[in-house]
Amino acid sequence: MTATSPNRRVDLVVLGGGAAGLSTAIEAADAGASVLLAEKTAELGGNCRYSGGNLLSLQGPAALRHLQTLCFGTTDDTVLRSYLQGLHQLPDWLISLGGSLHHVPHTGEGGRLSECWPYFPGAEGVRYYRVDGTPGESAGQALWHLLEGAVRDRTVDVRLSTRGVRLLQGPDGSVEGVELESSHGRFSAEAGSGVVLAVGGIENDRPSCDAYLPLASVVPISHLGNTGDGLRMAIAVGAALWHMSNFYGWLAFKAEEYSAAFSLSPAAPSYLLVDAAGRRFCDETGSEVHDRIRPLLSIRPDRPNYPCLPAYLVFDEAVLDAGPLSRGSTPNSYRWSPDNRAEIHRGWISQGACLDGLCDKITCDAEVLAATLDRFNTAADAGHDDDFRRLPKTMAPLDTSRLYAVPLNPAVSTTCGGPRHDDSGRVLNYDGRPIEGLFAAGGTSAIWGYLTQHGGGLTDAMVFGRAAAQAALTGTGSAARLSRVAGRP
Repeated sequence: MTATSPNRRVDLVVLGGGAAGLSTAIEAADAGASVLLAEKTAELGGNCRYSGGNLLSLQGPAALRHLQTLCFGTTDDTVLRSYLQGLHQLPDWLISLGGSLHHVPHTGEGGRLSECWPYFPGAEGVRYYRVDGTPGESAGQALWHLLEGAVRDRTVDVRLSTRGVRLLQGPDGSVEGVELESSHGRFSAEAGSGVVLAVGGIENDRPSCDAYLPLASVVPISHLGNTGDGLRMAIAVGAALWHMSNFYGWLAFKAEEYSAAFSLSPAAPSYLLVDAAGRRFCDETGSEVHDRIRPLLSIRPDRPNYPCLPAYLVFDEAVLDAGPLSRGSTPNSYRWSPDNRAEIHRGWISQGACLDGLCDKITCDAEVLAATLDRFNTAADAGHDDDFRRLPKTMAPLDTSRLYAVPLNPAVSTTCGGPRHDDSGRVLNYDGRPIEGLFAAGGTSAIWGYLTQHGGGLTDAMVFGRAAAQAALTGTGSAARLSRVAGRP
């Protein structure tokens, strides 16, 4: 990586240093372009650092139909076809960067990844894979290190702790550069071929989440730099939007002293979720791994139920002893204790020698919670959940002699909404025309209209990051803008 002074003139400015921004920078540098990559935080990697590292492959004649079904018709077929083409090219590209890949089985004996929407058309052509890493390194970290290493091997001007403030437009409305801000002040970067927005979503911007997401009180669970910068910059130059209500995440615990939440995943089956009064409201195992927090949207008028916040994870000693409640990677410096005792000591987990003792510490009504536990335990013993159809193998009766509870928050890992883009990553205005010189990739503007597949976020980031770089450097209008970048180093 090269160090240069402010006020730069380059071919391409990339905002954001996650999988999308890194892929864009690599593709542009390999095409011979001069690239400035600005990352608002002190490290590269974005959400990739905290991801599972799963990557998606789609084969077969029904692959497009599979994507159409996931997106509920909200994403143009031309964009989905471009995504499919990029998926087919991605493994060879990662290998060319020095990566080693391995298949991740998801069905049958030895499967390590749950099937994702197995009954949708084209599901038979779904395959997953990951980048090999070093011992102790997650697949997400392995992918991050591969992409960052490739950027370091190229002549890319990387500016850390530098954020995009506003896009710079010419008289015709085309985007010609961006105003940036670092600890040294503000400066401009002129971009002969354009600017790529790859700054992630809105999950750590409370006003945007309140405005666009269907859940209240959401908290971030991954990269804390995703504060809606790309959304605001795109709106300011007239970009159309898409997929603003789409997101995925997990039920989590939010400690006041930490910025990100801790995802919760009990390692034993004797647990349930209850609302503020102590009533169950869903199948606690979730409908699908990306949709674990959607049950909070299920307010049923035929039941004595109301919006499920505050809500609690209630469990017994068996869950406490089975392993840490939180096992996922987060930006927090804290690592959850293996036996959950440290979290009891911190006051994160409430405990009671009996049901009344627990209810003294949470909002639940002891009589209501007692009835809920009795009904749940009866269902677990019978192997049939009449209320929410939770699978018998996932249920076990709770030992009510000592109970524990953790307050829940809906935690968002990734949002998908942002400026609408075409099959080349060009940002579109409300008339459906490209905004000259402006591109988007990754969580800033993902293709997923409602549901997603394992690996859908990371592959979207890399596919459209590469596509945006190619379109910026070869698209119409690029030559005219390049001619204005006089005296470029």
